[in-house]
Amino acid sequence: MDYYEILEVSRTATADEIKKAYRRLAKAHHPDINKEADPEKFKQISQAYDVLSDVQKRQQYDMGVDPYASGGGFSGFDFDPFDIFGSVFGGGFTSAAGSRRAQAASRIQRGRDQIFALPLELREAVFGTEKSHNLDLAVLCPECQGAGGANGEKPMTCNKCGGTGQVQEQTRTILGMMISAHVCDKCRGYGTTFLHPCQRCLGEGRVRQNKSIKIRVPAGIADQARLRLAAQGDVGTNGGPAGDLYFQIQVLPDNYFVREGNDLHTFVSLPLTTALLGDTITIETLDGEQSVEIPPAAQHGQVIKVPYESANMNLQIHLSIELPELSKKQRETVQQLDSQLSKKQKEIKRISTSNPSWFQKIRDLFN
Repeated sequence: MDYYEILEVSRTATADEIKKAYRRLAKAHHPDINKEADPEKFKQISQAYDVLSDVQKRQQYDMGVDPYASGGGFSGFDFDPFDIFGSVFGGGFTSAAGSRRAQAASRIQRGRDQIFALPLELREAVFGTEKSHNLDLAVLCPECQGAGGANGEKPMTCNKCGGTGQVQEQTRTILGMMISAHVCDKCRGYGTTFLHPCQRCLGEGRVRQNKSIKIRVPAGIADQARLRLAAQGDVGTNGGPAGDLYFQIQVLPDNYFVREGNDLHTFVSLPLTTALLGDTITIETLDGEQSVEIPPAAQHGQVIKVPYESANMNLQIHLSIELPELSKKQRETVQQLDSQLSKKQKEIKRISTSNPSWFQKIRDLFN
C-alpha cells in the first residue's frame, strides 16, 4: 500500500499539502457524506494520513517500515478513521458510526495529587524533624462511605443519554448531516445517576475536610527537594483511590550559617592578637558549642575546616581579622614591633585578579 499514492501527493509533500489532500479526499469518501462511498477507501485514506502526518511514522515508512504492517492493518492498532476525521475537521463532530463508540466516564476516579511548600529552618533540614500541616483535603464521605447513593442505593443508567455520558444532536452542514456530541448535563458524563444521591456529598462520595498531616523530614534534606506521601492526597470520587501529597522543601536563610553540599560555612571575626598568637575559640553551632583551634599567624580570609560530627558534616570557618583602634601607648608598642620586623615581613604584595577575592567568595556564598 502506497500512502503517498492514496493521498495523491508527492514524496516531498509538506505537512500542509498532506493535510489539504486528506481534507479533500476524506470529504469525498466519508460514508456519512457520500452514501455511495466505499468505507474501505475511507479507512485507507485515514490510515495514510495517520502515517504521513506524523513525523516519526513518516520517517519509518520512508525507510521501508510500515507502522501498520506488523499489526495486521487496522485490527492490530487502536485506530479509528472517524476519530482522525473529527480531529481534522473539528472535535465536536463525528459520524453516526463513531458516535456509538462513545463511552461514559467512570464514576470511580483517582484523587488529585497535591503539592505544598514546607518551610524549614536550617537546623531542621540538617538534623531532620517532624512537622504537622493542616490541609483542606477531600476525604471519604462519612454518610455513604464513598458510594454516592443514599441508604446504599446503586447508580442507575441515565435515561437522558442511555448510559453513554453524551447527548447528540444532528446538524445539517455543507459536509452533510453531522452529529454534534456534548457531555450529558443530567449525569455529567458518567452515564449513570442516583435517584436519591447522598445529601452529604451530593453523590460524589467525598467531602472537604480540614485534616492534620504529619511529615517526617529526614536529616540532611536539600533545599527544593520533594517529599512524597503516597495516597494521602484527595480521596477519589465514589471510592476511588487517593492521590499523593508532595511537600517541596524551602530551607529558610540562617543568620550565621550557609550550607553548601555537605559543608556548613560560617564567618568569624578575630581580634588581631588572636590572629597573631593563635588560640582556642568557641563557635556556637546549630546544636551547641564547638571548640576550634586557631593557629598562630592566622591570615585574613583563611578558612579552617573541622568535622561537625553531630551533623555528619564539615564546618568551614572563614576568618576575618578585626583591627582595633589604638591608644597612644599601643601605637608606640606597635611601632616598636614594626621596627623589629624584617624587610620581607613588611613587604607589600599585590594580589592577582585572576582568582576571586576573598570578599567576593564570601559575598557569593552568603547570597
